[in-house]
Amino acid sequence: MKELHIVCKVRKKRYRYISQISNKITPNLLKRDFKKDDPNIAWVTDVSEFRFNRKRLYLSVIQDLYNG
Repeated sequence: MKELHIVCKVRKKRYRYISQISNKITPNLLKRDFKKDDPNIAWVTDVSEFRFNRKRLYLSVIQDLYNG
């Protein structure tokens, strides 16, 4: 890359501060018990953001802790 004078441009990530979110601590209802004996007792989710063709796409996975 040096010989061909090629430079890789690295963009800094912009971190945004959201002032509407309060600093309250919510109670830990699961207490790290991720196995349940009955269905529909505890559901967990995760949201991921992807950028594709200059658009933001969101993937949300919802999982019941009973059967995984």
